Amino acid sequence: MYWLIPAILLPLLGLALYVPRRAAGRMRSALLIKCALSVGFIMYALAAAVRSTQVGELLPWTVGIMLFTTAGMVFGLLGDIWLDLKDIHLDYQQFYMFCGFSCFGICHLIFVVGMLRHYALPRWALPVAIAVGLLVAAFNIVTERPMRMDFGPYRWIVVAYSFVIGVATVLPLAYAIDIRNIPGHSWQPAVFAIGMLLFLASDLVLSQIYFQTDREKGNRTINYILNYLFYFGGQYTLALSLFFLPIPGSPLQ
Repeated sequence: MYWLIPAILLPLLGLALYVPRRAAGRMRSALLIKCALSVGFIMYALAAAVRSTQVGELLPWTVGIMLFTTAGMVFGLLGDIWLDLKDIHLDYQQFYMFCGFSCFGICHLIFVVGMLRHYALPRWALPVAIAVGLLVAAFNIVTERPMRMDFGPYRWIVVAYSFVIGVATVLPLAYAIDIRNIPGHSWQPAVFAIGMLLFLASDLVLSQIYFQTDREKGNRTINYILNYLFYFGGQYTLALSLFFLPIPGSPLQ
């Protein structure tokens, strides 16, 4: 279980380094720390892939999940960079916001494609995922004003992103619920689903930071701490899930 250590220690170390700089407005050093942590969860996913090749012969679908998960995380890294650059280059803030949202949207789309292609999903999974995605998107539209939010020029990309992350969260949950009924099951989708739920929680907090009309309330340090913990906790959990892929000879099945 030694491979659990990086998933716990790296986010906590980053918390101690990143949040104080972010809250103090030291954006350049905060960006460098965040980039290092983001590279860390990609390397963690690659470490899971390397370990898997050493344990036994890989099953075709597990290779696909590894590739799609790691590819999605690369776009997560790009999203991290763009969203923090908006607070460094204020003249291009809107451009960097659109780039950041787009990269994270692509990240989740890659996850969705990978799951549709390589998970043995129950038949009801995709219709339910689409329905939940539409509900999440509609919820953002309906509650914008009651929640004292202002999406401004980002309204439609926020709605589109909400739909995609809703779908990406439901699909692994569907597999996890149906896990005992699928031959050759593994716990990877269940762990992946936990990572997506943490990711979703981080976005809920991030919406307060970016779009809360009461800027003093949105910029509270606790929001940065919670967003950080949920986001990096989610990303490292997604990478951790790759250690649970079914591999002949591995105890994690």
